[in-house]
Amino acid sequence: MQAKVIAACFALAGFAAVVVIGLYVGNPAPTVLLRAMIVGVIAFIVGSVIGRIAQNTVEGYVDRYKSENPLPSVSGDVKADDAGSDSQTADAESVIASNG
Repeated sequence: MQAKVIAACFALAGFAAVVVIGLYVGNPAPTVLLRAMIVGVIAFIVGSVIGRIAQNTVEGYVDRYKSENPLPSVSGDVKADDAGSDSQTADAESVIASNG
């Protein structure tokens, strides 16, 4: 998915650059648009290759990091009723009473 986004960004940037430069130089509009479409296709292919390389590199680093740093296992079940201790509840009630 990210490779396609990078490819599309490359294509749009290439297309826009050719249109701006072509019109600035004074080339006729059909010539500018034809060249912009050609550059857009080429830039999409280049961006697709670069995007795949970047995506594979990042996924490799993430997989390696996950394998080297696994999440610690949690022993025992934590219930919602046991989440707060009695002292925390008493402290919260005293804060509410003093503000109220």
